[in-house]
Amino acid sequence: MRLRTRILLVLELLFGVLPLSFFYIYYSPVAIFWTRKVLELAAGGIGNLYTSGVAVAFVLGGVGLVSLWVAILGRLFGRTLPTRVLLTGLSLAIALGIAVLIFLPFSEAFWLDYYLCGAPLLVAVHQALAYARSSRQRPQHATP
Repeated sequence: MRLRTRILLVLELLFGVLPLSFFYIYYSPVAIFWTRKVLELAAGGIGNLYTSGVAVAFVLGGVGLVSLWVAILGRLFGRTLPTRVLLTGLSLAIALGIAVLIFLPFSEAFWLDYYLCGAPLLVAVHQALAYARSSRQRPQHATP
């Protein structure tokens, strides 16, 4: 791997993924409580679209964040990774990032919220394109 690619991956990790990871670690007790409460309310037949949406966003965001970590660290260390699973996680991260960026103007968000949602979105798009390109370049073996 070229040095420029490694530098780009480290910058993506430091400025795109790490801030959102710290945010998730900081808010994980509240989000886990929220998600558990939403599941309890849904089991009781009491549903609320907003609270359910926040709980789903937290869970999907976690899946997308783990996919970003795996994609970047896998590329940095030269490991081959299961492309379909990884692209599914990155697709979830992209979809959630777009949905949250659409929702933010209606919630009177602070500029840091846009950064925390927009930077990982750009990193996820870049990683998904890189994995799609690399999977196309690998030779396909015929199955017996």
